[in-house]
Amino acid sequence: LQENYMKWDQKYNLKKYNITYQSGKPKLWIVFEEGAVCGGLSKTAANLYGVWGYPARVVGQPGHAAYVYLYNAGGGKYAWQLANSVVTTGWANTTGSGINGWGTKYATNSGGIQSGSYLLLSQDAQNEYDKYEKAELILLLQDVYKNDRKKLEQLYRDALKEEIINLDAWIGLVDLYISDNTKKDEDLIALAEEIAEVYTYHPLPMYDLTRRIGSKIQLDIVVN
Repeated sequence: LQENYMKWDQKYNLKKYNITYQSGKPKLWIVFEEGAVCGGLSKTAANLYGVWGYPARVVGQPGHAAYVYLYNAGGGKYAWQLANSVVTTGWANTTGSGINGWGTKYATNSGGIQSGSYLLLSQDAQNEYDKYEKAELILLLQDVYKNDRKKLEQLYRDALKEEIINLDAWIGLVDLYISDNTKKDEDLIALAEEIAEVYTYHPLPMYDLTRRIGSKIQLDIVVN
């Protein structure tokens, strides 16, 4: 209310900085004064980062709203920082699909509830954009060779030569292996070991990929 202006002026020096105070036109200081739960705080923070040119957005955690923002990690690389996070939750239980949708498409957890850490892998791929672009261009030929398993496998391997962390290529290769009855369990295990080495520092994508392979091996055991 306007009658409260003097009180807020004493606290925030509104007149000194020519800050107006009108009904229906809230200022940022009003948000801070009135307070907010996690959603309001994270939305405000994400908007502030956006105003200054830093990509940021709100992300979900069980019963909580946190936010992420992109910062310059040096050496021409960028990384996402998780903020206003529940200490016991962290990235492990944070939603978020990643900047190229990998989490939404490939996270095995129902609803992508634990897909937030895919954002880290997505950014790593973007940090080497030339490699990422070359790999994705190769993958555009998937439909051309969809009926030729040998050529399709070589296509995925060629894409991985360009960018070893490319998740689209790994997903294609894994799906090809688990749908190929000529592949033995030893072949599947060898593929899982490759994935474990590549994604040492990306445990959720590694888990989701090897889980697909593990389900195929278990099925083979049941059938045989």
